[in-house]
Amino acid sequence: QRVRAHPFRETGGGRVALIGGPGGNSELWVAELERGVVSKLTRAESVSNPVWTPDGSRIAYRIRASGAQNRRERIAWRTADGSRDPETLYESGEQAVPSGFTPDGRRLLFSELKANTLVSDVFVLPLAGARTPEVLLAGDAGERDAVISPDGRFVAYGSNESGGMNIFVRPFPSGEGRWQISSDLGFEPRWSPDMKELYFRRAAAIVRVPIETRGGFRAGRPEIAVDRTSAAGGIHTYSI
Repeated sequence: QRVRAHPFRETGGGRVALIGGPGGNSELWVAELERGVVSKLTRAESVSNPVWTPDGSRIAYRIRASGAQNRRERIAWRTADGSRDPETLYESGEQAVPSGFTPDGRRLLFSELKANTLVSDVFVLPLAGARTPEVLLAGDAGERDAVISPDGRFVAYGSNESGGMNIFVRPFPSGEGRWQISSDLGFEPRWSPDMKELYFRRAAAIVRVPIETRGGFRAGRPEIAVDRTSAAGGIHTYSI
């Protein structure tokens, strides 16, 4: 049975969020690696792109629109142990995909397609109050896969502003500077927990880039870290 995983790393990688199921269903599961227990968290929904909260208590995920009666996309979250019912965080008539939380767990980053286009912008969704999305990255180019650095100072994201999709870094939430990390395609940026490296996926390989963030931002030469992984597109395929 084929599944797609987004591992939980914050407390040592003891749990993994999985998307998959019998018969090609795409439901959300959580595997406890030490005990070998796998629990299903969703029922009769087509879900993707699970994202853990920084404290590991909840998982946010995309619920894909399906069928003539349901043409709305949703971003929902629920407790990782399944003890509480899921809660819808955002609803849209366009594709909306969560990509990460801020380190304090108070805001969720997601991308959303502009109406009648294949171009996406990146938004920040406050999880308290009215939950009104705030634009983070928008323009003529498409931006997606935004993830905040562990110290909260930078955002890495994919953009096709240079032609094909590549990885860029900017200060978060604002500030001077923009650094291109990849040059021959890049997807799914991931920060190492110690912020010494930034990773991204290029086709079926995972690429590692040494970085320095003291006194600004500097990136070194990319090198292959893993040369055989999934080459899938708009889903989460790996974690550090």
